[in-house]
Amino acid sequence: MRDSFLVHIAISAIIFAILASGFRFYVRLKGTLDFSYLAIVIFASYTSALSNIHRDIGILGSIGIAFGISLLFTFFVLYLSSRLDDVYFTIWTLALYILAYQLAFNLEWITGGALGLSGMNRNIIGDVFATWLQPYLVFSAIIGAIVFAGLLYFKKTYLYRILQWWGENAVVIKSLGVQISWYKLIMIVITTLLASVGWGLYSFYYLYIDPPTFWLGMLILLITIAFVSYKWNDLGVLLVSFIVLLGYEYLRFFKVVDAAKVGYLREIIFGLLIIIVSFIIFRKTSFGRSQ
Repeated sequence: MRDSFLVHIAISAIIFAILASGFRFYVRLKGTLDFSYLAIVIFASYTSALSNIHRDIGILGSIGIAFGISLLFTFFVLYLSSRLDDVYFTIWTLALYILAYQLAFNLEWITGGALGLSGMNRNIIGDVFATWLQPYLVFSAIIGAIVFAGLLYFKKTYLYRILQWWGENAVVIKSLGVQISWYKLIMIVITTLLASVGWGLYSFYYLYIDPPTFWLGMLILLITIAFVSYKWNDLGVLLVSFIVLLGYEYLRFFKVVDAAKVGYLREIIFGLLIIIVSFIIFRKTSFGRSQ
């Protein structure tokens, strides 16, 4: 039982480290929260699942399709972001996330509604399967290594330094008449890719998705990992993800408290953690930046 638990935590840590990296990528560069990332997560998750269920496309192919189709949604977000200031953009993306969540409930003929979607298989590509957890852990670790190696490499490039400069000097750049939509496009495309990969791995790990999966608990978990690891590098977020998931799942897996109360208890604990970390790291600053 302990071995199964550790394998579960390792897989979950890789998945949520990828997802949290996408969530904090925009926050660290732009200094604002972008909840449309969560709407993209919902969109990409159902797209990859439906590709596998109805077209029998493997995991890699399904994630690729989810990324490609999600980009259309991303362009819509980009169009609106160019017409909204940062505060209003955050509020609008939060509303967009709630809308996507409600659509997942109500478009039953696509999403399965409250009953969710099942019937996926862990066909990686061709005749290669990762049916058992250990092979799926190896597959997730390989994907995670590629993702984090790519992020580490990208952050050493001149383009990333330009994005950092743009995020810290957006008002100045606007005043110079420079088109900033291309910089936003690059950031949102990268976060869309991370959302597609992360939640694609999640969907094929559990072989089931339903709307409650994307609600408050998931949001709190992502924000907790993103905020706690905010000052760390991309390998640090993996360690934070493992530690947070270890505590997050320990209560449920070993039935430390009543199963009916586990969800509420976890949300309270991590909600308090977000408040404490936010006060320590972001006090008198805008996501770590001096005012």
